[in-house]
Amino acid sequence: MGRIQLRPLQQATQSVKDLLNNGLLSTAQLELLISTLLESSKFPSPTEGSTQQFRAIQLAETALPHYPTNALQLLSALRQKALARLVHGKIYPSPPTLLSLTPANALENALQWELHLSHAHDLVIRDDYAGASAQISNFKSFNPAHSSTLELNLQKQIHFQSIRFSYLQGNFTQVREALERPSTESASYNRFSVNYLTLLAGCYCELHDANKGVLAVESALQNTELRTPRAPKDRQILEIFLAETKLCLATDGVVFDDYGTPVIGQIAIAALREAKTICERIRREYEQHPDFNLVEGEKDKIPKKDRMDYLRVVTISARVALLETIFLGGSIEKARKEWKDIWEAIKRCEWEEEGFMVQIYRHTVSAMALWFGDEELASVEEFEHTRRWLGESKGRFFIVGLSQGWVRLLGEVVKRRKIVGREREM
Repeated sequence: MGRIQLRPLQQATQSVKDLLNNGLLSTAQLELLISTLLESSKFPSPTEGSTQQFRAIQLAETALPHYPTNALQLLSALRQKALARLVHGKIYPSPPTLLSLTPANALENALQWELHLSHAHDLVIRDDYAGASAQISNFKSFNPAHSSTLELNLQKQIHFQSIRFSYLQGNFTQVREALERPSTESASYNRFSVNYLTLLAGCYCELHDANKGVLAVESALQNTELRTPRAPKDRQILEIFLAETKLCLATDGVVFDDYGTPVIGQIAIAALREAKTICERIRREYEQHPDFNLVEGEKDKIPKKDRMDYLRVVTISARVALLETIFLGGSIEKARKEWKDIWEAIKRCEWEEEGFMVQIYRHTVSAMALWFGDEELASVEEFEHTRRWLGESKGRFFIVGLSQGWVRLLGEVVKRRKIVGREREM
């Protein structure tokens, strides 16, 4: 009902405020009003996007002081944190008292632990994966002897997220074993879900068994649930992930021989081409969105999550272009353009600060310039500086194969350039 009731409520905003100020709503009416608005905030408008969601929360916040129950305050904080993170990529600081209150029943207990989980996601944004794990490490039900259905479902979710946080710390062997282990917890996973496959196939790729990762994602894409009109986004994300796993398979299949000559096998060539084809199609889908191009001075209407997914796609495309150039004699200018596109995508994510993606960008562009002899555009010192930064920073594994494997490969590219350079001079 939330989605249906929201628009009339929003159109009557001033009337609702008058009813609140004059104390004309009963306790039951206040509870229904607030809960309806908070539920409504889950649904973006086809015309206004997330603006409608924030408007719903704002109106709910106006009503909350008139009926400030713990459950409704927890729900409001959860919705504000979720929207801030998903739409703007920002952290909403919920009142610390909500995390320390003593729950009076199973519902309040579940909502409070859900808020702990939301706070853990905020810590992930700050690369504090150990802190994220600690936030949810001591979950317990209100009455452990008789857990509510809500608490049992949340317990499974928290168990899975703790595995995800371990993955983000680079504990790939441990995570793979946990996901493959037949147990009560693993039996609750949807083995065709995007989240499960991202972790399992990502572990395979990071542990240099990319073929298993490819097979896992391809198998999931055959799932009939992903062919329904209701699941286009999940399918698209899995296709992006398939391109990542294909690229990892290709990266594992390139080497430099004893003379420094780049060598690539047929399996790697086929994987590169498949990754490239997937990315070209998905890029077109994103770029054809009417609000894709930002207009100076206007608010970005594309959700931050979609901008991040687009960044994943262009990052795969750029890595493919560079490998094609080095190992298959592809166009240098195309490779350079692809990496310029990454910088534009980084800016649209508002990540221009000295973070992981900026350093990966600079590290790769430096390696590319050094390989092609453009030493006016980059220096070995700059390449080494970014390499040290990436080595000392916490791992970022949200783009599979971009961190450890890619940095190792670029190190080989820069190391071998001198040998290839001497051959050219001869």
